[in-house]
Amino acid sequence: MGKYELDIQGNNVKVTVVDHAALIDDNIAALKALLKRQRLVGIDVKFNHRCTKKAEMLILCAGNRCLIIQLCHLGQIPESLKKFLADETICFAGMEMNGKVDGLGRCNLRCKTAVELGHLAARVLKKPHISSFGLAKLAREVGIHNSLASGFNGYAPSWSARAFSNEQIKFAAHEAFAYYVIGDRVLSSLDA
Repeated sequence: MGKYELDIQGNNVKVTVVDHAALIDDNIAALKALLKRQRLVGIDVKFNHRCTKKAEMLILCAGNRCLIIQLCHLGQIPESLKKFLADETICFAGMEMNGKVDGLGRCNLRCKTAVELGHLAARVLKKPHISSFGLAKLAREVGIHNSLASGFNGYAPSWSARAFSNEQIKFAAHEAFAYYVIGDRVLSSLDA
């Protein structure tokens, strides 16, 4: 397990990387404790470079915390993770969700409340044309004008590796964190 404090486009984000099933329960509980105001989690799945059907890594972000789970090293999937992803009171927002949900399904994980971030924004903001926007354009549409949605300028590592640099961890967490921030901004507009 590794713990990191990273700057993601001006945001101090605490990232925990877990590669052993026994370490997941406490980390899922900590992430769930952040879900008070908005029951929203940014979600991303990283796949094997050679075989895009194999989910190697699951990234979950809420608030200023991200949990990176190396699915490829777990052995067995803990019940706490299964229950968390199956919790129908939590909205799991991301992009390209059909393929990611299918990949999780191949790991015996079900995520019934996964939602396409563009679709969520289009419905809540009543702007159907934004449903197909990419991450950067969607961020600008909801008023996030920094480079939060800009990608990583490096080579994507093998997600099954045992060790990662800070930059690789930042790269892994970046999109899921951006999904959370954008989703939170969209859902907060309902309160306004």
